[in-house]
Amino acid sequence: LGNRIYQPQVMLEFPRAAVEKQARMLPPLREGYEIRHPSTEAECESWAALLNEDPGFGTWTPERIKAEQLSKLIDPRAATLLMHQGSPIACGCFIDASTRRKRVALGMFLYVAPAYRGRAEVAQSITYLTMPLCFELGYDRVIGTTDPTRLSVLLLHLRNGALPIKNSLYSHIQWYRIFKRLRPTLDALARRKSRGTVC
Repeated sequence: LGNRIYQPQVMLEFPRAAVEKQARMLPPLREGYEIRHPSTEAECESWAALLNEDPGFGTWTPERIKAEQLSKLIDPRAATLLMHQGSPIACGCFIDASTRRKRVALGMFLYVAPAYRGRAEVAQSITYLTMPLCFELGYDRVIGTTDPTRLSVLLLHLRNGALPIKNSLYSHIQWYRIFKRLRPTLDALARRKSRGTVC
């Protein structure tokens, strides 16, 4: 794997109904924010610089972006770079991971810069602005991966209807640990929802 530093990941499936619901609920981007679908050299440089902020993603260059991301996209619109006042703050893309029986879109390298992680609209936008495209293009399944330690990300996805994928002993153990750590928060949210204080 060279200079790549990948941690074992857990997988989630994003059902079409949940994706379309979240996409409908997205507010318009505020002034100063814009979405780009990277294709130019400058945009590839911005994308690489953003991924290089996280050591878990390894080292990226525009050339590696082109070889490992742009060349595998399900569609040119399936790479998303969220900008704020001209600087990249979040990114993600979908590549083809189809099997003989199912067309599968796999979300890759979803990343939000640390300074923007407390802003729910940023995480929601980078996740759900592009994901509906997968279903529009005829994909049967949309799958995402993340580190099992990223509890805030996992909580966001689970609250929005994503389903854990338990297809190995490792994944069963990891999801057991994740739900054990998230249980107090999930229970509190369920109580608030039952009282009508959470959407």
